[in-house]
Parts: sequence; structure tokens; C-alpha cells
Amino acid sequence: MTIGQAMAIALAPIVLVVDDNGVNARIMLAQLTEIGLRSASVSSGVEALARTETERFDAILMDCFMPELDGYETTRRIRARGEEPRVPIIAVTANAIVGARARCIEAGMDDFLAKPFSAAALREVLARHLTLMETPTTPTPTTTSAPTIEIESESIEMLARLGVLPRVAKLYLDGLDKQIAAIRAAADDGDLTALRSAAHRLRGASAQLGISEFARLCGVLESAAAAGELEASRAAAADVFARVDPVKDAVDALQRPDR
Repeated sequence: MTIGQAMAIALAPIVLVVDDNGVNARIMLAQLTEIGLRSASVSSGVEALARTETERFDAILMDCFMPELDGYETTRRIRARGEEPRVPIIAVTANAIVGARARCIEAGMDDFLAKPFSAAALREVLARHLTLMETPTTPTPTTTSAPTIEIESESIEMLARLGVLPRVAKLYLDGLDKQIAAIRAAADDGDLTALRSAAHRLRGASAQLGISEFARLCGVLESAAAAGELEASRAAAADVFARVDPVKDAVDALQRPDR
């Protein structure tokens, strides 16, 4: 790294990532590195409030759907401080439904980004609020043997270039086991709220990593649970369970050094 490059990194804007999903947070941190920005992360709205009281960030990427204190309320509390200059807060959410953007703006957020999104899409949104330097493009290398389930995401090659793909793959697999267990328990108990929450988390991580078909199945489950349809939810959960092993095999392959 040249002295000029080191100075550029040191002077680059710093973005705070607020997301309780480890996979999504790690991908966003990698995307910010790819764009040429500095970054930090916290895993809850409570942590975000504490961190922003003592540190100044140039922008915040705020997940909307978090336990304890969601992104909407976290943003309202940050705005209530009346701090100037006003830090741009960008909503990141897997719920790209009618009215979602308006709800984010009403809470005090400045922009909206629907998951999954690419580094280019993230850069485009951030460029509306920050002064960004041009970053050189890196050619995407060709992949070798395809897994049994398609993972169609530029995030994979970006994470590989940055050397964090095995770590993100492990985070995803750990979260997969946890959310599948939660879905099984909620389906057995008829707990539609828990079912919706677990499906939402799994859908977001799967979509951001590029496991599109599995994310779609999780979305079907989430929608059925949100509609209060228990039998339809259990049927959708069965479809999700049927794809777990192929998904595990595909993501596990990302951890191998010979990939």
C-alpha cells in the first residue's frame, strides 16, 4: 500500500452498520471496504445509541427489524438529540413492501436500501449523502465447480477477494441451524409471531448471500405467518426444511480453500 492510499483510507468517511444479523453485518462491512470507506458495527439499537453518543459517524446503515429496539425507534431517539450536522441514516431492510420507505422517512431516516443489495447499489445510495472517491474496479474471477444449489451473488466473489468468505459462510451456517431450530419449535407450538421472526431473519441472510430460491421459500413462510395462517405456515416450513441440506452443502463448499 502506498502512502497516498494509506492517507486516503485514513481520511475516508466512516459508516456505522447497525444490524443484529451477523451475516448481513459482515457483508455490509465488506462492501464498505470494497467501496473504500471505513466502518464499524454494532448488533443492536441500544448499542447504536451508546456508540453514537460518544463517536461521530459520517453515515449510519440502520437495519429496521431488530429485537428490543428496532431501527425506527433507534432513529427517532438519535434524531431527538437534535445533533448538527445531521448524520445521514439509511434504512436497510428485507421488507421492500408498499409503505416501507415512507415509514422509514417518517422515523427520521434519510434514504432506503432494500436487501439484498450489491456494493454498487450501496455506493450509489451513499454517494447521495457523502463525498466518495472513485475506487478501482476489480475484475470478477471465474468460479469453479458449481454447488448443487445455485448461489447467485456478486457478494461471494467480493468476500473471497477480501479474504472473509469462509468466516461469513460459517456465520451463515451457525445462524441457519439456530433459525431452523426456531422455525421447527414455533411451527410445533403454533407460535406465528416467532415463526415470522425466524423466517424473516433467515430470508434476509439468505438473500444477501445470494441463495435466492431458499430466500424465496423463507419469504413464503414469513408471509403465511404474518397472515395468521398456521396450516399454510407449517406447509411452507416443510418446504424450507426440505432445502436445508442442499443449502448447507452449498455454503459449506464456500469455506473450502480449493473453491
